[in-house]
Amino acid sequence: MPQYDSSSYPLVSTINQDDRVLFWQDAEGRNARVKFSNIAAFISSGGDQITISGLRAKVVSALSTGAASVVGGYYTLGDGGGGLFFYDATATDADNGGTIIEPNSGVGRWFRPATETYNVREFGALGDGSHNDTSAIQAAVDVVSVNNRGSVYIPSGKYKISATIELTATPDANIAIFGDGPNVSIINQTQVGSGGLDFSFKNTGIQQPYTCTIRDLGFESTVVAGTAIIVSYGDPASTSEHYYHGPLIENVGVRSNGSGYWSTGIDLESAWNAKITDCFISGSPFGGTWTSLIGSGIRLRRLCANTHILNNSINFWGTGVYYSAEGSAANNPNAEGLFCSNNSLVAIRRGVWIQGNSSASSPWMTGFQWNGGLIELRGGLAGIQLEACSQARVNGTYIIDGATGAGAIGVYMGTCTDVIISSNQVYALDFGVVTVGTCTFIEVADNAFRGGGAQVTFAVGCSESRSHGNIVNGAPRQEINNAAAIGSQTRIYQGQSYGFFAKKNAAQSIADSTATAVTWQTIVYDDLDYNLPGAHRFFNPATPTRIYVPPGVTRVRVTAGIRWHTSAVGNRSVKIRTPVVGSYYPANTNWASDSRPATTLSDCTLSTALIELDPNNGNYFEVVVDQTSGGALDIRNVEGTYVQMEVIG
Repeated sequence: MPQYDSSSYPLVSTINQDDRVLFWQDAEGRNARVKFSNIAAFISSGGDQITISGLRAKVVSALSTGAASVVGGYYTLGDGGGGLFFYDATATDADNGGTIIEPNSGVGRWFRPATETYNVREFGALGDGSHNDTSAIQAAVDVVSVNNRGSVYIPSGKYKISATIELTATPDANIAIFGDGPNVSIINQTQVGSGGLDFSFKNTGIQQPYTCTIRDLGFESTVVAGTAIIVSYGDPASTSEHYYHGPLIENVGVRSNGSGYWSTGIDLESAWNAKITDCFISGSPFGGTWTSLIGSGIRLRRLCANTHILNNSINFWGTGVYYSAEGSAANNPNAEGLFCSNNSLVAIRRGVWIQGNSSASSPWMTGFQWNGGLIELRGGLAGIQLEACSQARVNGTYIIDGATGAGAIGVYMGTCTDVIISSNQVYALDFGVVTVGTCTFIEVADNAFRGGGAQVTFAVGCSESRSHGNIVNGAPRQEINNAAAIGSQTRIYQGQSYGFFAKKNAAQSIADSTATAVTWQTIVYDDLDYNLPGAHRFFNPATPTRIYVPPGVTRVRVTAGIRWHTSAVGNRSVKIRTPVVGSYYPANTNWASDSRPATTLSDCTLSTALIELDPNNGNYFEVVVDQTSGGALDIRNVEGTYVQMEVIG
């Protein structure tokens, strides 16, 4: 296509979308005068008053190259599609309905002045909410694709479409598509199953040199539509794009209008160095039936490297942010570098879901970071779910659940390594942090767990991991689940003390010349919460004399106090002992004792030194009262009768 520049014809800016002012040029050539006036003055002075159809019908047989004509509108004067055209008698370019117009008869073509920004109204879009603007927007995108670069401008208005707008034929282009803001420049999909924009670029081996910017646009659907925005580079086995700027999606709105919704918000495939920022991405609330929420607000697939997701509001989806390596084959590579900060996810069944490929030749999904923001769950899944993920960090996030009792988990990890969960607030979920499968080097530190059930659950296969510095309702609580995990877990409690405190509800009589274990009835507080099947307690009502040591714990300190009443003088002692055979000690080892020879009312208090335990045995302690002489003894159910165990490591 000929490119007109100031050396031949002065460039004239594209007219305002409402055609309040018209610009045109006399046809004298290089030194031509550029004129302007408003529409009324233009018409009253005998101006062309033609539309695009009038331009096509214009007789060109007597015109020479360089002749100019001003179009007052695309369909009608003032509809925003007008502008200045130059005639080229020798051109044979294909008519694209916007920048190149073919006369109905004769030779040559009419051309708009050269530009790299294409207004969709100049291709026939009206943005009135009723006219079908699909072909006009597609035509503007096609011009950019043919030219390999350029911008598509969508002025204020609601643009009805009935098909997906795509990069066609040879998508070798750097393209930008932008509007005046997501609440005023709106693309409205009316065809069931169709998407909004599908920019699938040509994959040139390991290089992806083409990219796009999508900003200041709204995407609305009145039907059950497809994906609002897709940017794809196919499924390369490897890429090397660190020196190219990736897709930028900024200040975009994706929303339902109440009767329709998008199945997926934004979908990136194999896109390097992408950035999604300051967007509002909403699915369908389904009338409050939260378990029916589907789709993903942001979906990343295959090798998406160095992706930044920042300051977005994501509401009403099955999953807020989803990454998948797309299958378990060895040639499905994992992503690396997914950085998410200050995002708000509200009314989401699952907040963040990372599905790495543990079978890939490259490492698992590496370098995931989620910082700050809010995740508000509905429908009881997980706030953050990590699978086949390594070198991950979750920090400073507020994770809450709209309704407990549905099995919701704050952070779920399956087959993960080198993950730090720190400084988060996890409120009213059934489980705080849970590991499943083979997990290593997991650290759960300085989180606040409020309400709900078990706080930290390291399951079978979790090794070289620790939990410390966490609090719930003002007191620390931890859990390790499943006794089979003992051998594979090392030092899961480090750097902080945890424990429990039990007391008696009723007096207990100890017969003369007997050694009897004290029975306990009530747990005053328990820093370890055990609500999962197969879990271990400090205290189990089925065996009320035993003070259990949780699996994996190797160092404890036990303290007890016994207050008794008797009417006879005698010899009595209280002992903290273990009746369990261990490799470090024999059965019935006495760890501490306190004796009272002769009194009617007495308090015994005793505390063990730091006890190093055998981590491969299910250990427990008992508090034993040895009444050697002096008749029966009554242990009183008062404040001075208690047992407490402190977990040190």
